[in-house]
Amino acid sequence: MKTVVRSICPNWDNKIYFAQPDENKYLRLFTSDLVGGQWTAPHKLDELDGDDAQNYPFMLSDGITLYYAAQGEESIGGY
Repeated sequence: MKTVVRSICPNWDNKIYFAQPDENKYLRLFTSDLVGGQWTAPHKLDELDGDDAQNYPFMLSDGITLYYAAQGEESIGGY
């Protein structure tokens, strides 16, 4: 089982970033918004899409900078 990590935006209670398996069973980063007390359907962050699994999203308090881990030949730390 793969670990899935969620990151709530520090200054907003209505947005979440998380990793979940895509249609090919690779972990990808998604976002969802809280609208009217309900979470919207997950939206895949296609801008970050690649051949490597992505996990552990962390949004800085500036609401712009998103850190995450990715598996791959050029990744650091052996994730």
